[in-house]
Amino acid sequence: MAFFKRKSAPESTAAPAADTSTLVVAGLDAHAATSGWSALGAQPFPDAFADFITAESLALVGEAERALGAVHSREVNITTYKSAYGGELDRKSFTVANASTTGYRGSIVSVAQFFVPVMQLIEVTPHGGVPKPWGFKTGDDGFDSQFKVSTHDDEFVRELFTADVRALFMQRSDWGFMLGLYSVVCVCAEPFDSVDAVDARLAFLQSFAAALPADVVKDVLASLPKRPDGSIVDVTKSENIRDALLALTPAEQSEFLDQFKHITPERKAQIMAQVQQHQSKRAP
Repeated sequence: MAFFKRKSAPESTAAPAADTSTLVVAGLDAHAATSGWSALGAQPFPDAFADFITAESLALVGEAERALGAVHSREVNITTYKSAYGGELDRKSFTVANASTTGYRGSIVSVAQFFVPVMQLIEVTPHGGVPKPWGFKTGDDGFDSQFKVSTHDDEFVRELFTADVRALFMQRSDWGFMLGLYSVVCVCAEPFDSVDAVDARLAFLQSFAAALPADVVKDVLASLPKRPDGSIVDVTKSENIRDALLALTPAEQSEFLDQFKHITPERKAQIMAQVQQHQSKRAP
């Protein structure tokens, strides 16, 4: 006989349905078309962030226990996306979307991803969210009372999260972040309800990226491929590398590819031949 039983909703009580009418952002299709953004498919975010988005979506509506199992039960906790678009701001890739995750109550959130020069995985989540087996306090009482930081490199994060960066996190209490793999992903309990809301979130993420201390991220920036003008290439999407190559002369292509130490001379010659073939087809 079980002495302790998991509490559950009565079988006769139906789970409240999430209002999915808020998933589609009015006017965003037209705004995206004029801005040169691309409509994205059913899974607009990389797999590396998909589990975090699902888990944080549930945690933000108080379903932390269900969120713990989200990564192991995708057939139960399903996240779908609407109004998903990708584009570039200052040559940095971004993705935005509204997302709905199934659960007892269900969750509707906004999700945005932007390029940042950070490789280590770091999660910043509101207290009461998904428990983690690691984490630490930054020493900022206001920040630590609002968020939990989960990482395997405490010292790096202490240097990365300056007072300015912590202040940006603290602008709201209803969002969580994941950094790493050259990206920051923001999951917010308030879905995008207008074009202005989307633009405001992108402006915030641009400010966040700009606030990261240059001396802390300099090694990552130095490791990224650069165009002849010295601007870095955002490697979060392979098409960015392709587009960079297509804009270069053969001599510049050779120098650009030399930055990728793992590419063999044979593979380099093959890539250059393919790029120049595409260039010839595009020529007027």
